[in-house]
Amino acid sequence: MKRSSIQRTTKSLLNMRERIRFDLPFQRNSVWKNDRRSYLVDSVIRDRYIPNILVWDNGDGYIWVIDGRQR
Repeated sequence: MKRSSIQRTTKSLLNMRERIRFDLPFQRNSVWKNDRRSYLVDSVIRDRYIPNILVWDNGDGYIWVIDGRQR
């Protein structure tokens, strides 16, 4: 498996939102409270730093989020 590190802007992630998937069977359920969700949305809108997330591109046309749903 090839490994790489790519830095993306929040705008580029929003443009690819139709390809981003969170529903892998081993993902834990979301534990975010509404105030933390609001803070994340605010960070995206203001183009602030968001911690790294681990994703997997297996060539099927989707970008699978492996780690990041809990943050």
